[in-house]
Amino acid sequence: EYIVSSSDPDYPAARVMFCLRRRADQTREQMFAYWLVSHGKLAAGLAAKLGYAQYDQVHSDWGDRVSSVAETLGASHLRRYDGVASLTYPDKASLFKRFLGLEAQDANLRLIEDEFNFVDGQKLGVVLGEQAILYGG
Repeated sequence: EYIVSSSDPDYPAARVMFCLRRRADQTREQMFAYWLVSHGKLAAGLAAKLGYAQYDQVHSDWGDRVSSVAETLGASHLRRYDGVASLTYPDKASLFKRFLGLEAQDANLRLIEDEFNFVDGQKLGVVLGEQAILYGG
């Protein structure tokens, strides 16, 4: 899944988001432990090559109650994502130059290879887009 969202000049931060599902042979706890510690250290160590401003992980471990809410809200997948990781860049030009640039290819390959330790590679969603923030009044 690759989605490129439209630009919003008022909030130009750009993101690469990875929607992750764990390997079938792992519990959520095993996935989260590896993702947070081992993969997190690898991602942090590659920050200079990838050029991101921020790396985030969101671990979805609230179980069936959240899954039923997601289904009520229209989620269509039988197996929900276990979490989302995002790399934030100052703007779209930075994302394309750094994350998708030649210098980052080796770093991205190392991250992809490591993801096979905790992610079901067939169930990975990737979203590239610009951040839009709406404030309620």
